[in-house]
Amino acid sequence: MADRANHARQRKALSHGFSKQALWSQEEIVNGFVTKLVSTFERFASTGETFDIVKWFNFIVRLISVSHQHS
Repeated sequence: MADRANHARQRKALSHGFSKQALWSQEEIVNGFVTKLVSTFERFASTGETFDIVKWFNFIVRLISVSHQHS
């Protein structure tokens, strides 16, 4: 956990990325990733294949994070 000074510095540096405008600008990207995720789950369901849902959620969160960093 960061001390108060570091926390304040980090929060200030990251806050612009979580403004309403920034989040709305990512909507299309996030929707695309969620659509792909749901399609993947549907494919697993149709074949009866088991899968680790935590792994897939972590994967999609990383993809969204990386795409946000590059936009």
